[in-house]
Amino acid sequence: MRAEAAPGGFPSLQDNLWLGGGEGEAVATALVPKLHKTRDNVEKLLFEVATLEVALKAGTDAVTLANLMPSRWANFIRNSPMDEVKPLGTTTRI
Repeated sequence: MRAEAAPGGFPSLQDNLWLGGGEGEAVATALVPKLHKTRDNVEKLLFEVATLEVALKAGTDAVTLANLMPSRWANFIRNSPMDEVKPLGTTTRI
């Protein structure tokens, strides 16, 4: 995707005194994928925040929260001390 095609473009890079046209275009082109990835991550996070807000207002139990946010639950289980996780009903694999 060209830098000009990004919403708002990068006019400060295109018309910069210190960057030539090619350099400004190269920097802008390098930024576009990073900005898209960041925007996608922020959208996902906002969706999780909205989901959590509604679930907490509704008094949702832990099992339902785990089903609504499986990656967060898995991260919690993986990174928590076993003595805190075991009472939640996890089982070990043999």
